[in-house]
Amino acid sequence: MKDDDFLLPPGCKSSILPHPSGDHEAVEVAVFQEHRYAFFFWAKWTRELKLAAEPPALITLDWHEDLGPVDDREKRTLRDLDLDDARQVALHCWEGLCELNDGQISAAAYLNLVGDIYVLRKQTDTVEDEFVDAGGQTHRVRCFDSAGELMKFLADSNISRVYFDVDLDYFTESPDMCGGGPDVKLVTDKVVREILDPEGNLLRWVFNRLAGVTIATEPEFCGGVVASNRLMTLLSESLFDPQLLSDAPTWRHLSSAPHQK
Repeated sequence: MKDDDFLLPPGCKSSILPHPSGDHEAVEVAVFQEHRYAFFFWAKWTRELKLAAEPPALITLDWHEDLGPVDDREKRTLRDLDLDDARQVALHCWEGLCELNDGQISAAAYLNLVGDIYVLRKQTDTVEDEFVDAGGQTHRVRCFDSAGELMKFLADSNISRVYFDVDLDYFTESPDMCGGGPDVKLVTDKVVREILDPEGNLLRWVFNRLAGVTIATEPEFCGGVVASNRLMTLLSESLFDPQLLSDAPTWRHLSSAPHQK
């Protein structure tokens, strides 16, 4: 993005960290409340990293599948969107993407900002296994019911770069068909730490291919602000030291490595 690329959509913050694989790249980690703002960062990174010819696959952890379709009106709007104009992209995230925060993935795939899509979710709606973008290219879509199932698939794949996307409401349990609700509960701290273990199979695989991280806090689906903050604390304690958005944050597994001071 050119000009105004310092401008972020409302409520969005980000930190630049060394690459978690330990190589010389940097990687950006973005945090926001409304999940649809992930679109802004996927657009920014795909263009800045010059990955438009082969954008990173998207791996997303979310209670919801967030695979709402792109209708004909939105397709026209997306085709007219100037992805080099940060203000225009930020405004589109705010007023153009679905306020239910379930259309950002399809919108990004339609513009080929993300490649194939892999969703670790708890919602179990039936979704299409393919998505055709504005250029006629096909994107694979696959949903998984467990981290083990996702990891088994990834281990046999040839994926080279990924965006890692986390909606904190993935770490909740709810009997409500739409997630959240009055009876929503957080999973145990142990479950959160196991999935976000930087030395675990999933994160080690992701870290070796990482092109960016997006984190949606979505407090209304986590049981409120305090519950969402609790999950953010667990995520931060698992992955970052010092914590995200502080001065010069880095990855916990790098900060504690023997060669690091």
